[in-house]
Amino acid sequence: LALRRAYTMVQVLGRRPVWLRVLSAMNKASSWDEYCALAQEAFGATKAEEDWANAEEDMPSATLLRRAIKDLKDARTKDDDESAKKLRFTLSGLTKRNHLGIEAAKWYPPTAPLKTKNVIDEYLQELTESLHHVTHSDQVPLEEKLSFLNRVRRTVGI
Repeated sequence: LALRRAYTMVQVLGRRPVWLRVLSAMNKASSWDEYCALAQEAFGATKAEEDWANAEEDMPSATLLRRAIKDLKDARTKDDDESAKKLRFTLSGLTKRNHLGIEAAKWYPPTAPLKTKNVIDEYLQELTESLHHVTHSDQVPLEEKLSFLNRVRRTVGI
């Protein structure tokens, strides 16, 4: 009887929480689609998570991120030489590791691996679109593009 109780205790105490087992399975996923499917199945977004993702008052840098998004969008949507220079200048200031703390663990909860603050997603999307715009712009000569992208690469640490 004592042996049976000890065995049961080992099973109960030794078992990892379900969310930890799911995260382990997600880390072994062979593709991004498989990873997303496992995450969605295990951690489907709840109303509380959606509210958290939409809320910006608990994120001190949200106002600055919104301003950066606006500045990038304004410079990207105009199609002249001055705007192309402004876009490169703005990108030079924004492409940094952990800019405004957006890589902090508190913005990427372990129980919702596909969810973060919406303002971070919007910022990264605008940053990506702006970099794409610079690389495909006819106003920027090839040598300047290469020089700019090389500086950005070094700033980010790649």
